[in-house]
Amino acid sequence: MSFTQDELQAFTTILDQRLSAHRREMERSLDSRFATLRREFEQRLSSLNQELLRTIPRRLNEQHARTLEGLSQIVSSGQEHADQVLARHLEQREDRQQGQLQHTMENALAAQLLAIEELIKQYTQSDFATFGEGGTELELSSEYDSIELQTEIPWDEMAGVFDKVLEQRLSVLDDSMHGMLKEVQNYLVVQMQSLHADLMQQQPAFASNITNIEEMLTSIQQLEHIIESMQVAMNANHALLSNRIYHHQQLPLERAHPNNHSARPSALSANGKKTPFPLLLEQEDPTGEAPSTPE
Repeated sequence: MSFTQDELQAFTTILDQRLSAHRREMERSLDSRFATLRREFEQRLSSLNQELLRTIPRRLNEQHARTLEGLSQIVSSGQEHADQVLARHLEQREDRQQGQLQHTMENALAAQLLAIEELIKQYTQSDFATFGEGGTELELSSEYDSIELQTEIPWDEMAGVFDKVLEQRLSVLDDSMHGMLKEVQNYLVVQMQSLHADLMQQQPAFASNITNIEEMLTSIQQLEHIIESMQVAMNANHALLSNRIYHHQQLPLERAHPNNHSARPSALSANGKKTPFPLLLEQEDPTGEAPSTPE
């Protein structure tokens, strides 16, 4: 069975019109969908950028404040520990120096007492023959008194000298400890500032990259769903057209090519428009069940 040239031309025209309309509709839907996705993507990016600009400085400031607080606590605890160690060291040193001073003073006093005793013995032995017993006792007692007065040590002056020396040593040690603590604090502040700068540079880029990848994956999935739906619709249209053509070929010659073909009125399509190929819209044969042709 063959078709006439007019029928084939009409069928080709209808098919081209349907396909072009379907293509234009799909293009419009895809363009609108892509525009919507682009707008949503831009809105998400702008909102995410604004949120990052609001959130990251606040978190960095909080982290910086917590870090400074922790550093101040560490420095204060270290300073307290250093003060305690320094106080214990100074107490121990003062005790040792006081013990050494007492030992030195005792040795010096013992040596002076021995020398005084020898002088007294020499003096008493030389003057014992000339003076009597009473006079000797009086002179010895007066000599002892004069010797005791001469060997008295000014403890206040000696304590003042030792206090001055200790104050000088302690002031030098305190200055050195404060200088070391300031150096450590400055070093920690510089390190925290560099860490803050690195975080400010790295965190927005990392977050934006992750967000872009997630949005791209979502857009790809949505595009895959759209393409699948397009393929299903095109397969359904192709199967419908194949079934129509097969049923038309199975019609008898009288119905497929009537004699009054030129005088036949044009049929109306389903949507109310005239079509030059009315046999496609006729009732299918209920007795014959035609299989669908392969693509």
